[in-house]
Amino acid sequence: ALENLLSKQFVITPNTDGTVAAGYALGTVSVMNPNVLKVSGPESVVENISSIVATIDVDGMTMDLSDNVIPVLYDKNGKEIPTTNLKLSNSTVQISAQILGTKEIPVKCSPVGAPAGGNRVLEVVCKPSKVQVKGPASALNQISSIEIPANVINVSGITEDLETTIDITEYLPEHVELVDIKDANVSVVVKMETHESRRFTLDTEDLIVKGLSNSNEIRYGETKLELTVSGRSDDISQLTAKDIKGTIDVTGLEPGTHFVNVHISLDEELFTWTTLKASVTIEEKENQSQENGDKAAEEEPEEETSELNGDE
Repeated sequence: ALENLLSKQFVITPNTDGTVAAGYALGTVSVMNPNVLKVSGPESVVENISSIVATIDVDGMTMDLSDNVIPVLYDKNGKEIPTTNLKLSNSTVQISAQILGTKEIPVKCSPVGAPAGGNRVLEVVCKPSKVQVKGPASALNQISSIEIPANVINVSGITEDLETTIDITEYLPEHVELVDIKDANVSVVVKMETHESRRFTLDTEDLIVKGLSNSNEIRYGETKLELTVSGRSDDISQLTAKDIKGTIDVTGLEPGTHFVNVHISLDEELFTWTTLKASVTIEEKENQSQENGDKAAEEEPEEETSELNGDE
C-alpha cells in the first residue's frame, strides 16, 4: 500500500522518572542535543503524532546528571506510536536534569497603618507559615526567610480581622524557587485586638482621701460615681469594680463645697477611662467646733475682770 510521504519537525518535551533523594529537589530538566526532532513517514502516521517525549531517570539522585535516551512518540490520547514505518533524524537525544538542595524557611510579614477605633493588631498568621525552597547552595545560604513587605498589608482604618492571599514568588531571591508551586499563594490573616467599653459604679465612701486636716471632715454630694473604662475585650471582661481604686486630694482646700478630680488607679497600658469629678463639702468636725466655743467662753471672764479692775 502506498501513501503520501510527510516530514514534520517536533520540539522534544523533557520528562523525568523517579524521585530524587530526600533533602533534594528537581531543578531544570532540558533536552540538550537535539531539542528538535524531524520525523518522516506515511502521512496518516505523522499527522497522528501529538508530542515527542524524552525521559531521564532521576530516582535517588543527589547531583546533576545527563543521559542519552530514545525519544518516544505519542498521539493526542497519550498512546505511544510505534516508529516501525517512521524515519527519525536522531535515534537518541541528550537530556539533562538539575538536582538542587532544599531548605525550609518561615514566611514573615508585618502590616502597616493604624486600625480604627483604638483597635490594635493582635497577631499576623501566615498559612503556610513555612515553605520549602530549592536552589544552589550558594543561594540557599543567603536566605533565612521570605519577607512580605509591610506596605503589602495595610490595616489603616480597619475594625475587624483582615484576610488576604499573597503570591510570594516575587519575593524570592534570584536562583531560588519553591519546591511546591502550590505554596506560592500564602493566606495572611491579621487578627485584631478589639476594644470595648464598660460602665462601673464607684461608691464615694470607698474613695481614698488625701490632704484632709484632722480638724475637718468631708461630705460627698453623691453616693455613687459612674466611670466608663475602655480596653481590650479580654481585659475588660475580667475587670470588676473592686479592681478600680479612686483617690481624691483636698490638700489646701478651705471648708466649703468643691469639685475635685478623682484619680483612678488602673493600668494605663491596658485601659483608658473618662475624667471623673466628685462634689465634696469640707466641714469642721462638730467636737472641734464645740471645743472652740468652750475656749472662747473661758476667755470672756478674763476680759470682764480686767474691766472691773480698771473701774476700781
